Amino acid sequence: MAEAANQWCVYLIRCADDTFYCGISNRPALRWAAHCAGQAARYTRSRGVKEMRLLSVGLSRSAAGREEWRIKQLNRQQKQLLWAAVVETDRIWRQEA
Repeated sequence: MAEAANQWCVYLIRCADDTFYCGISNRPALRWAAHCAGQAARYTRSRGVKEMRLLSVGLSRSAAGREEWRIKQLNRQQKQLLWAAVVETDRIWRQEA
């Protein structure tokens, strides 16, 4: 099944150890569920997840990949500033306690 163009997003996850993980998805709710269940990236499986914020939405697959790469090049302080820039919106998912 072909994926719809411009339906990709870039997300940033704050892990339980307060590190950040950046990824892309065309189904962010399902991807978040996979991270929470420990069935996604090895990085988040080993650290646990606390919260996910969508940084960019409505992108093509290639644009999302480029944005992910750019964010992964940021240092921790820059990622913290980016995290803080995403205010309380419907673009935030939290791990249930």
